[in-house]
Amino acid sequence: MKYNRRVSLCHTTAIALVGWLLVSAPILTKGHQIYAAPQLPLSRWYIGGKFDSAQKCHEALEGRQKQISETRKGTDWMPIFRAENDSWANAFCISSDDPRIAKFLRHPRPAASPHPAAAAQPSPSQAAAQE
Repeated sequence: MKYNRRVSLCHTTAIALVGWLLVSAPILTKGHQIYAAPQLPLSRWYIGGKFDSAQKCHEALEGRQKQISETRKGTDWMPIFRAENDSWANAFCISSDDPRIAKFLRHPRPAASPHPAAAAQPSPSQAAAQE
């Protein structure tokens, strides 16, 4: 999903300048199951947006949650939609200097793909090295 991005080195500079992050729980797969994993550390969560004020972040969160509740009525039986609903139900806004995330933003680690098929894909640098 294009609005979900994992925290990465590329985003660290922009995050430090922005101030507020909208984060949502990662969505993982295990066998044929797909589920939101809010118990994972914040370093594994997705960044759903970057904002210059807490108010703008909270407005975006409320808007996204409202959009999901309106467009997903009756789809809770579909595992992917249930996982996304759960992910956004656990989403929240956090300041980039919050101690729970500030350390990670200063020292980001590469994020592993939550989907096994995506993990099997070589990165652009790996593909170039193989050529």
